[in-house]
Amino acid sequence: MDILAILNRIATSATIDGVWDQAVSLFRERGFSRVNYGFTRFRNAHSMGHTDDVIYLTTFPPEYEQFYFADGFFSRTPLYRWAVENSGTCTWRWVEDHLRAGLLTADDAEAVRHGQPALPTELMVAYVYDRIARHNPASFFGMVNVLEGTSIALATQAAGIIKGELGLPPQ
Repeated sequence: MDILAILNRIATSATIDGVWDQAVSLFRERGFSRVNYGFTRFRNAHSMGHTDDVIYLTTFPPEYEQFYFADGFFSRTPLYRWAVENSGTCTWRWVEDHLRAGLLTADDAEAVRHGQPALPTELMVAYVYDRIARHNPASFFGMVNVLEGTSIALATQAAGIIKGELGLPPQ
């Protein structure tokens, strides 16, 4: 699959739905069975702002979307807490390590149990671990490059189109 062709289709999509459909298709082809996206301009040191000011896009069914987003379950997850307290990227391995060590709160542990990866995702991770162990540690960078590059490119394009659709100011 040609990533530049996909990014071009995303960049030339005329609607939020068009961008979202392209992004979901791309992630599904790479083994992700569920996709969530959130965007806010109201992030501060303690939260992502009021939920009414956040754009949520998801592939989850409406009942899970209600539970996770509208009912606020997302705010009790370790991933959300990390996103509020940090910027940039990190490995989510710390979540698993903290869960096994009993260092997560009850809410965090519940969130982790609700968020187990799909089989294709686990297989992708297992494959790269095998490549690192048996072939070359630099194999890791290939996967990171694909995932991070795809994520950044998709999020940047989607945010720009969403911003344009909503008529938001440049900054």
